[in-house]
Amino acid sequence: LRNIVPLRELFKEYEPMAVRLWLATAHYRTILSFTDDALRQAKSNLERLRRAVQLLKRLLREVEPDPRLTDEQVSLFRKLSEIRSRFYEQMDRDFNASGAFSAVMELVSLVFGRISESPAYSLVLKSYTMMEEFNRVLGVLDDEFKETPRELVRIDDLVDLIVEVRSILRRQKNYELSDYIRDRLSSLNIVLMDEKDKTRWFLKRSS
Repeated sequence: LRNIVPLRELFKEYEPMAVRLWLATAHYRTILSFTDDALRQAKSNLERLRRAVQLLKRLLREVEPDPRLTDEQVSLFRKLSEIRSRFYEQMDRDFNASGAFSAVMELVSLVFGRISESPAYSLVLKSYTMMEEFNRVLGVLDDEFKETPRELVRIDDLVDLIVEVRSILRRQKNYELSDYIRDRLSSLNIVLMDEKDKTRWFLKRSS
């Protein structure tokens, strides 16, 4: 009936961790509908998770420990605790992995939004430990947690320098050379994301 796809064939197009994420975030009682769209979404979600962890590692190196939190930061700290509680509540509800994963993605949205916009060390550290904790259930980010933030200093500093040089070239309107740097970094699986006043970079794991 041609309704079976061997994993060895599937892995030619999708990396194993993307397939694992797709399977791990569905309720075990549901009948999965195998589609390319579903796997592409899982692949996109996996990349976003990886970028969130990489960003948190970088912030842990850059941000100094804070003696006290502002009222807004305290509110955000409570929000993180609520997300963590919701993750476990969903898992306790007959292993509702889909509901638990929505809590994970809410954390990721906070990381890319309010936490990275005005980072406080305690918030960054809590977010990082939560991602590490959630990964003990999902098991798709083991490579990201093999190295501690401190062990990534040298490569981070080097790429930061290259990105800084590219930013100078962009301000000088030397777009040809800045695009060349972007493309060469992309060939090394380093993806640049230009924002209005800065550029972030992320490591794209090869399949």
